[in-house]
Amino acid sequence: MLSDELIQLRDQVGVLRRRWYIIVVTLLACLALGMLYVSRATPTYVATAEVLLGAPSGQGGNGLTENQVATEARVVTAVDAVSDAIEALALDETPRALVDSVVVEPDPGGASVLRITATRNDADEAAGIANALAQEYISGGATSAVQNAEILNPATPPGSPASPRAIPTVVLAGVLGLLLGLGLAFLRQYFDESVRDEDDAVTATRRPVLGRIPHGRRTIRRTPVTLSAPESGASEAYRALVATLRYRLSRIAPNAGERDRGRVVLVTSASAAEGKTQTAVNTAVAAASAGLDVVLVDADLRDGSVGSMFGLPPGPGVSEMVTDSSDVKARLEDALLRTDLERLRVLPSGTATPGPGTSWPRPDGQACWLNCAPPSISW
Repeated sequence: MLSDELIQLRDQVGVLRRRWYIIVVTLLACLALGMLYVSRATPTYVATAEVLLGAPSGQGGNGLTENQVATEARVVTAVDAVSDAIEALALDETPRALVDSVVVEPDPGGASVLRITATRNDADEAAGIANALAQEYISGGATSAVQNAEILNPATPPGSPASPRAIPTVVLAGVLGLLLGLGLAFLRQYFDESVRDEDDAVTATRRPVLGRIPHGRRTIRRTPVTLSAPESGASEAYRALVATLRYRLSRIAPNAGERDRGRVVLVTSASAAEGKTQTAVNTAVAAASAGLDVVLVDADLRDGSVGSMFGLPPGPGVSEMVTDSSDVKARLEDALLRTDLERLRVLPSGTATPGPGTSWPRPDGQACWLNCAPPSISW
């Protein structure tokens, strides 16, 4: 169970490593939108005035009940009081519009205090409205049930807007961007059918992985690494690959008349520049060094480079074998080139052919249609 959890965790980390750019771009986009909202949104300011309610008439020093305080809260926003506040502040709006921007509520602590809160786009205007309504309530808006009401804490212009709040908004945008980026990364991985690692290759081909060659420097190698650096990790990986190939090929029994079954390895890939030549050449060198008689065939008829990696001179090769079938055996012996390794010979690609879909005349006058093929190894 623990190993399965570790595998799943590794897979998830692998998704994050491959799709990090989606997460970063989404995060930055959400942060930019958050900052744009903060910069473009109209700020709102909140100011609060507190009014202390006196004892009701005929009750001595007893305080107001909860219901009585709620009643006085409604008195603050009476039409006459609101109209007088609008006139005092010289505001150009209706009483209903002003009331919509004001909240009057009892003190949550239970004291006989009314909190008059005004929300406006201007800090001074918010404080002025809250204080004006409080003053109108004290001077003439109070009911006969209340006496000695006074402003406990007058409203002051707030120094910063209540919204938008820059830091919380940007932090929220960052959190949402991160979560959205993670979701998009895993969604992209779910619909991605490309082969990127060993597990993807096994799933796509339903075949086991025969070897793992470590990544080297991204440079064009002119000589096989198995010859230039035989003690390197890559060379050891190629030797391990050859051992695995020998074991698996030895278990393939040839059918009647199939002498070469189990003795030929085809090296190919889905597209160009994926390392076919490097893999074929180094595997052939490792096999020859292990005592096998190897023939390396360069079947890339348009851009063969196997011969140049061994420093072999140009000459006839696979293309000549294909276009002229007369006396193939003798001509094949002439085309096979020896290398510095006694057990390794190379059949180069020969003269470059035209592109796909182009006919190439043969000596007998017929047209031969040729396409690029990958290199192969025979032992």
